[in-house]
Amino acid sequence: MTHSSEFYLAIEGIDGTGKTHVAKAISNSIGLKFIKEPSDNDIGKLIYSKSWDPRTDFFLFFADRIELLNGIKGDVVSDRSLWSTFAYQGAELSKIFGGIDNFYSVFKEISKMLPRVPDYVILLQGDPELAVNRIKKEREFSRFEKLEYLKRVKDNYSYLLKKENNFIEINADQELNSLIEESVSKAKELLHKVRPL
Repeated sequence: MTHSSEFYLAIEGIDGTGKTHVAKAISNSIGLKFIKEPSDNDIGKLIYSKSWDPRTDFFLFFADRIELLNGIKGDVVSDRSLWSTFAYQGAELSKIFGGIDNFYSVFKEISKMLPRVPDYVILLQGDPELAVNRIKKEREFSRFEKLEYLKRVKDNYSYLLKKENNFIEINADQELNSLIEESVSKAKELLHKVRPL
């Protein structure tokens, strides 16, 4: 995987954990360019145009990610990244590969195609039932936002916490302002590690 000299921070977690709020707050607080996956380009729109097979989703998300990152320069904070594909599509595809460990190995190899990967990932880990209730209050559910599915997705994120050394876990069940405050503080700390004053 390719790390660039530019700072790339990803915000990850299941739906309903506050990723978009946190990513935008970090962008506004420390001046990182905000990007979001899937993008609003043609491939990104295609992803939500219908319910795809998980294998199709896997490649659509990668294609969208490549096109998005090819056009992005400078320091960024991203609402989702490659790890969402691992967690979400992996909830189904790991079975095809004979388990999560095999899927992880294949995923790491395929990810070498990406123009950039995150230097750090802030993982917002929360209770799936609480997350689903938050979504219910704000909007209609997407095809990815079913409770039992989100529980498996969360398990995949927990797996990544053990495998990847650039993940930082934050409790997403706290009140939103506290979550944002803690996340912005952590983002500043991570940027300082990359670019000490």
